[in-house]
Amino acid sequence: MEKPLQVFCCYARTDQKYLYKLKDHLMSLQHENLIEIKADIDIKPGKEWRREIDHHLEGAQILLLLLSPDFIGSNYCYHHEMQQAIARHKQGTACVVPVIIRFAQLLGKGHL
Repeated sequence: MEKPLQVFCCYARTDQKYLYKLKDHLMSLQHENLIEIKADIDIKPGKEWRREIDHHLEGAQILLLLLSPDFIGSNYCYHHEMQQAIARHKQGTACVVPVIIRFAQLLGKGHL
């Protein structure tokens, strides 16, 4: 049996409700063992948060970017997570999938 694709979700903390909804929608794929979806909420207490994030950013085959004005406005999300994801995408080692969760606000602020 093949290993499931590793999926990692990058999002701004204020958008956590969207992360939960996305995980709900993808759960059937996880139940079928096609994907294993992770986010920072899956990091166990006592683990070094940033090291765990980097581990997932470096190892996941699919990187989902939950885009919102808060994601774009976050130094960590924009300058660390998104840049690392894009670099892996350009190298061909991961597929980056942008998921626009608050499009109208993004468009209104001129980020697209």
